[in-house]
Amino acid sequence: MTNKLKIAAPESLVTTGLSEVIKIFLEKYPNTEFDLVNNTCSKNQALLINGEVDIAFVINTGIQNNAIKKHKLSDDEIVIVAHQSAPDTLDELLSSKRYNHFVINEKDSTYRTMFEDFLSSNLKEVSKTTELWSIDAIMTFLIDDMGFSVLPYRTVVKEITSNKLKIIERNDQFPTFSSFALTRKKNWDNNLIDLFIQEAKIYMGRNMKKEEK
Repeated sequence: MTNKLKIAAPESLVTTGLSEVIKIFLEKYPNTEFDLVNNTCSKNQALLINGEVDIAFVINTGIQNNAIKKHKLSDDEIVIVAHQSAPDTLDELLSSKRYNHFVINEKDSTYRTMFEDFLSSNLKEVSKTTELWSIDAIMTFLIDDMGFSVLPYRTVVKEITSNKLKIIERNDQFPTFSSFALTRKKNWDNNLIDLFIQEAKIYMGRNMKKEEK
């Protein structure tokens, strides 16, 4: 059994559960080595298909590729967030010169794409977009009262519960997103992959139940 796992994951999962899963796994299997690549969900899936990683973690509405084995970890609500001083509704926010400033990550982010499609379908417009390199950087902008963002709830739950940020009306038009661990259907008998997936299911599923409370 190989003692190395190559993993690709988005920042939103690395910082909200995956790093802890790796820590727990290393306590049980201390001889394991990890290569962890941080990329967008679409790039992670491509790396898996090309055989460059053993496991790809993604947040998406679903996985269409039948050549990939998907392991659902948890449901992930996507929320519109801004400073506590921002308007309470999206329409009011988009009507405000101060707050109609979309602060977000890469263009091929799955939830950014979803939100931009939602805006287009509902004839709503963003007047300015700032693209940043990390979720922490995005939250710094929001906490400094500059604009709004659309992010997985798991990434902003601490800032919301501490009243640094707030949700701008939950939107039932947003599709349901989930966190998935993806593997190739033939893993060449690498039992370490199955063990890590099992650990991720246990930890991340339990962690999301705590947040829901």
